[in-house]
Parts: sequence; C-alpha cells; structure tokens
Amino acid sequence: MRSWMVIALLSALVAAWLLSRTGPAATSVATPADERPRYQAEGITMLRTGAAGAPEMQVLAKAGDYYPDGHAEFSEIEVRGLGSARNAPWQLTAPSGSVPPKEKRILLHRPVEGRGQWPNGEPLAFHGSEVWADQNKQQFYSDRPVQVLGTTRQAKGSSFVAGFDGKTLSMNHVELQYVLSSP
Repeated sequence: MRSWMVIALLSALVAAWLLSRTGPAATSVATPADERPRYQAEGITMLRTGAAGAPEMQVLAKAGDYYPDGHAEFSEIEVRGLGSARNAPWQLTAPSGSVPPKEKRILLHRPVEGRGQWPNGEPLAFHGSEVWADQNKQQFYSDRPVQVLGTTRQAKGSSFVAGFDGKTLSMNHVELQYVLSSP
C-alpha cells in the first residue's frame, strides 16, 4: 500500500510541476496576428522621393508600427513638404499619425501645429486638427477648421490646401485680419 501512495504523491508532484511550467495560458487573451504590428521602429527618418528621385516629403517620428494589412501608426510625427528641394516650406507636427493601407499619404492627428510661409514668403504658424500630407498631390490639406498666424496677417478658415513648395495656400470660408503699417 505504501508504494501506491508514493506513486500517487509522485504523480501529483509531477502534475503540479508541469502546470507551474505552462502557467495561466487558459486565462490570457491572444491578439490575432493581423492585429499585431509586423514591424516596430524607433527614431524614424524617411525621405520619400518622386519618380525622378527628387525629394518630396520627409517624415520624422519617435516610433512607428507597421501592420500586415499595410497600414502604419506613428507617434510624435513631423512631416515636411519639400517641394522637390531640400528646404522645407511647410513643417507640421502632431502627437500621432497614420498611413492607410497602400497609400502614400499620411493623416496627422490632432492637434497639428506647424510652420510654413505665406505665398509671398512671410513666415506663418499653423494650428489645426487632422491634416493630410499627400505625396501624390504634393499638398497638405484638411477639411477641418484651421488657423494661420503671420506677422502682418491672421486667417481662420473651414479648410485649407497648401502646396509642398510653399507657393500656394488656399482656404475656404476665410476670416482674414491684416496689420496695416503706418506711412
């Protein structure tokens, strides 16, 4: 009878040891493979070029996740429209951004802050919410309210479009204020 008790005790110890090695797998919830990033990167610097190899858009981000379906998510992102030159007439920053699958445009999430210039070259500050940076169109654009502040003028609009080259800026439903200089 003692051998039976020893075998039972040893079986119980082996079972307890095996269970302790496998852990609480039954209680954890697995994330499906298509919902997890395929790649993760930190300290991202990307330079997107056009068909002729000229630089068009630069993207800087603290970190990025790339998913199997082709979309990407970024944190602390800055996008510069280069206008086929290494200077950056427009520079927009946001706490996060995303790229839809199979697209060459980036959606900057609110709040979006930036620097740019009026078409005459006067510097400006930009404040808005969701803004697209679209390499194919060579434009930044948004259908959400924006505010543009310069030294001689301020503008508020319901939407905007600006070329990467810094030569065009269009706004809809604009409220514009000028600072007139004295003669």
